[in-house]
Amino acid sequence: YRSPYHNSRQDGAAERSNHQFGRAVDIRASDYTPREFRAELRKLIADGKIHNGGIGLYATFVHYDIDDAREWGG
Repeated sequence: YRSPYHNSRQDGAAERSNHQFGRAVDIRASDYTPREFRAELRKLIADGKIHNGGIGLYATFVHYDIDDAREWGG
């Protein structure tokens, strides 16, 4: 969960970000690069283990949400 105040202080955050409703997470994994972690999320989606939601690739983390299926970044 990200409060509206905290969300408003994040560069590029959507005004109605899924983070504010407990439907999104930004993930940094010490054993994976963001690209590797995105691949793992894609595999979990393909295996039906997690919701086919949004995946955003950033330089230091991966965004995942349970909104509509879509991808952005790299």
